[in-house]
Amino acid sequence: MNLRQLRYVVATADHGTMTSAAQALYVAQPALSRAVRELERELGIELFARSGRGVVLTPVGEQVVRRARAALEAVDAIEALSAARGHGQGADLRIATTAALEPELIGRLVPLFARAQPAVRIRVVRCADRVAVAAALRAGRADLGLAEPPAPADLAVHPLTPRAGLVHPHRRTPPAGRDFLAFAKECLRESVREPVREAPGGRNR
Repeated sequence: MNLRQLRYVVATADHGTMTSAAQALYVAQPALSRAVRELERELGIELFARSGRGVVLTPVGEQVVRRARAALEAVDAIEALSAARGHGQGADLRIATTAALEPELIGRLVPLFARAQPAVRIRVVRCADRVAVAAALRAGRADLGLAEPPAPADLAVHPLTPRAGLVHPHRRTPPAGRDFLAFAKECLRESVREPVREAPGGRNR
């Protein structure tokens, strides 16, 4: 059992289908289904009852999901404590991305983060495609990656937009990386909350 499997199970319970859960997590649907089946085999129980319209939790599956949520929340809280202690002071942060995404997101988020966390030294690792981004993360050449979906099953993913998400190795993200991840999510929430202003003449802008 691992955190990735628990995240997949919780997402499937939340979305009602494995296809929707995979899309929300930026992973391939077969990889998510395989991870859920492996967990069911490992535990010796059936977590979901499958139907033509999707999946529903079994009674024991409801208990597992309830405990999985608590476990994931505890892990997030521990990571937050670590980030608060380190707070990224004097740290280096390497972010791998592709040429297509660099202007849109890295070009916008990095300057904002640099102003908020001036002690963090950010270096962009330019990659040819999302496969190269994943390879840079696995090899330790980057701490975070910004890539198009789907993400490989061995990487944790945090969707930012329908076409891109931040990815990183499970259990291997420095405090500065966690700070950047939280900052990126907050920037996204702020942009969603920002009201649409009307230009003169009644046109939106």
